[in-house]
Amino acid sequence: EFGQVLRMYLKLDFAVGGVSVWNFMQQLEEGSACSAACFNKLAPEGSSLRTAIAQDMQRMLGEGCPLDVGEIGSLMSYIGFFNPSFQAFLRNPDAIGHAHTFVENVGFGRGLATILEAVAKLTGRAEHPVVAEIIAEIVDHFGFNAVTWTLF
Repeated sequence: EFGQVLRMYLKLDFAVGGVSVWNFMQQLEEGSACSAACFNKLAPEGSSLRTAIAQDMQRMLGEGCPLDVGEIGSLMSYIGFFNPSFQAFLRNPDAIGHAHTFVENVGFGRGLATILEAVAKLTGRAEHPVVAEIIAEIVDHFGFNAVTWTLF
């Protein structure tokens, strides 16, 4: 079945830290601003295929990943999620751990997924975004200006 081929392709590329999924998504989603419209049709949110892909991704990210399967599945709705820089951030336990700890310490609970969603939207069409730097800047800004948290 096509869904299983897509799942294995994504799983392989994520596992080796490749960029072929990013290149594929850019071509597939050429007319889309930030959403992964075609991917969402192939693996709709809430479908068993999307859930299986999100579970595979969560396993690859390891136990230190603060995102649950539902949050990962939701992030897949944006082309920026497939960006190699976004994937590198998710795989970096220090970077994602620091951001997660900060978000929890300021009382924003599961807000890391909300921040990552905003970054996925912003980086969907960017040439060479450095997601770790974007997240670090957001965390630094929020650290100095707690009022900003009310915008979320």
